[in-house]
Amino acid sequence: MLLTAHTPAEILKTVDRLVSNSELEGITVAGDTGHVWVVNEKDPPLLIELNASFEELYRYDLSRYFKDLSGISYASINTIRVISFHVLTRTINGFL
Repeated sequence: MLLTAHTPAEILKTVDRLVSNSELEGITVAGDTGHVWVVNEKDPPLLIELNASFEELYRYDLSRYFKDLSGISYASINTIRVISFHVLTRTINGFL
């Protein structure tokens, strides 16, 4: 499994190069795909998907929905939860 070879701190340090104007705020691994998901706190708030080799697959700008992000968790197949204390809208259906 991915996290047996890398600690979360090592993963965040590795993927920190993806954003230069803010801080990575959270990390989760999708149990079904092994993909790594990270969130950038702000400027802009980003949801970034990486494969198991830490290559960027997708980058979603969430500034339309959130002022900043506080965390992320893998919920189930095809479901990632992002955590924010500054929500700008109530629904984000269909943003991905």
